[in-house]
Order: sequence, then C-alpha cells, then structure tokens
Amino acid sequence: MTMLRPHIENICEEILARDIKIKWYCRARVNTVDKNLLKLMKQSGCIAISYGVESGSNRMLAAINKGITRVQSEEAIRISSELGLMVTAFFILSLPGENISDIDATLDLMKKFRKYHNVRCFYCFSIIYPGTDLEKMAIKEDLLPTDFSWHKPYTFVKNKIVGNDPTLPCYENPYLKIEEIKAHVLKSDSPGLNFKKAVRKISRIRHIADIKDIASFFAKYFLRNRTGKNDF
Repeated sequence: MTMLRPHIENICEEILARDIKIKWYCRARVNTVDKNLLKLMKQSGCIAISYGVESGSNRMLAAINKGITRVQSEEAIRISSELGLMVTAFFILSLPGENISDIDATLDLMKKFRKYHNVRCFYCFSIIYPGTDLEKMAIKEDLLPTDFSWHKPYTFVKNKIVGNDPTLPCYENPYLKIEEIKAHVLKSDSPGLNFKKAVRKISRIRHIADIKDIASFFAKYFLRNRTGKNDF
C-alpha cells in the first residue's frame, strides 16, 4: 500500500477531504513508511498495519534480497505502535543458509516486538512456490521428493510438525532440519504460563489500568494455548 508514497498520500488526503468515516487495514514495507505518513494514514482511518519483517538477522535479509535492515523494522514497528495502530509482524524461518545464530536474532526481535501491547508476531517456515528462485535452489540441492509434482496432490507430512500447509513443500536446510528449528523456537520461549511474571503483575495492581493489563496478560496466554497458532 505504501510502495508509491504519492499514491497512498493522495488516497488518505481524499478520504479526509470527503470526510469519509471508514476504518481500514493495509500491508506495508518497513522501508516505505515514516512517522508523518503513518500519522496521515491513521487520521484517514487506518487502524491496523502489517509488515513482512522476515528475519532479525541482517545477514539473512541481505541473502534473500529483502532490501531492508533490522533497524528499519524496529523503527517502523516502534512508530506504528506508538501511534496506536494494531501491528502484525511476519517472520520466516528455515531460509537458505540460515543457522541457529540467525534464528536467535529473529527470536530476539520477536521478543522485542512483543513488549509493545499492540504488536503481534507470527512466523512460518519458508515455502517453495513454482517458478521461484527458492524452487530452483531446492531442485539444485535435491531437496524435493523424486515423486513430487505441482500437477498432482502431494502431502508433506513433516509440515504438520511446524504448522505449514502440508500440500506445499518447505525449504529445509540440509544441515538444519525444520523439526530442529521448531524445537529450538519452543525451547526459547515456552508456551507455559510464567507464574512468577503473573505474581509480579498481580502484586503491582494500583489502578484500573493495571487490572486491564492483568486481563490482557491472561487472555493472551489462554488464546495462544487454545488456538495453537504460531503467535510468538
């Protein structure tokens, strides 16, 4: 939505000029927004925005030709959060050449974003699509099953382990299996309730806002465990 700045600015200004009362959502790149643009978008009715952050590792961002940096992601999401927008950050694991250090950098960035009350983080494992560079790489590295074809149904059982669509192939580094990555992610942030954190929060109740914070804390916990989604 923000690839061409004059385009999005004209849309927002027209909404305001016509006094159209609407609420809307969009997707954007972190390197195409700033505070002035996001403020204009919010004034015209934008209430939520999502970004494809992909990785917390600058090495991996360069490797996949994403064209952004970690600092740009941090800045865009910080500003979006401070303006009161609901923010979603999407990440990808098991990128070509990715190692545990790169994954830790991504998990670290997710944890940083989780400190904002209005930011959600979702991750998936890299998916191979026909005609992409990732498919060419997978074929060259002999990663696709010999009986796989885009022209007939195929089920990738291992995908169920990581929550990916079982009908689409994941890119899997030969030296770092997707189940190993999934185990590492779960180990880094257990989905179990952090009782010490809960006790600290409860002991600090002083105002109505504190009660709302407690309610939000437990709601996020039960929602995450009920849905089983990759909401890190």
